[in-house]
Parts: sequence; structure tokens; C-alpha cells
Amino acid sequence: MSRRIENDTQLAKAIQGMQRLSDEIEDFEDTPDPLNHDKHEKNRNVLIVTSKLVQEYSRGKEVQADPSRAAYYDQMGWSYQDLSEPTETPQTAPKTNTPTEAKQAPKQPAEPPKTASKVSSWLDD
Repeated sequence: MSRRIENDTQLAKAIQGMQRLSDEIEDFEDTPDPLNHDKHEKNRNVLIVTSKLVQEYSRGKEVQADPSRAAYYDQMGWSYQDLSEPTETPQTAPKTNTPTEAKQAPKQPAEPPKTASKVSSWLDD
């Protein structure tokens, strides 16, 4: 799974989202609307995935507090999120407007092409 809950703020948002989805699913089941069946299935799938992420994060917090739980979770075959590794990617320095290449002198415009009247003007002299 590529998504992760990175901190307690994201955990709270995920739980709020699960509550909202649960309400929508419950409303649909009370008064089914065939036109919203696809949305209902999508909401159910999102709820399932989100609940799994919340559970894995919560287990990871338990393992962080008591590392002996990791062996228990492994024995039970339950997945948990490893919170010991840094979860944030290192921030790169903001880009400045310094050029990486030396500035080149502006190119001189090429001479305009000679037209036939200019070429033949020397004949008039």
C-alpha cells in the first residue's frame, strides 16, 4: 500500500473522514439510490482502506511505546506501521534564481537577407 498516515494530525483527519463516509454509507443503505450505487461502492472501498491504514498506524504507535508488541503482532500476522524510520522526506533547499550556466552575450541579429533590389543597386551607379 503506498499511502501512509504520517502523524497524529493525519490520523485525526482520517478518522473524521471515516465518520463522514460511514454516515454517507448509512444514508445510502437507508434509502438506496440506484444512480449512486457506484459512489456507494467507492465510499465503501475508501472506508475499508482508510480503516486499515488507521489500524496499522495505531499498532505502530503501540509498538513504538512497547517494542515487545512487535513480536506479538508478527506472531498474529497483523501488519503495523514502522514508526521508527523517518517518515518525512528531507526538504531540499529552495531554488534561487542563480543561473547555473554563465550568461552568454546576447546574440547579434543576423544581417537581413539582401533583396534583389539591393543586389542590383550597384548596377545603377
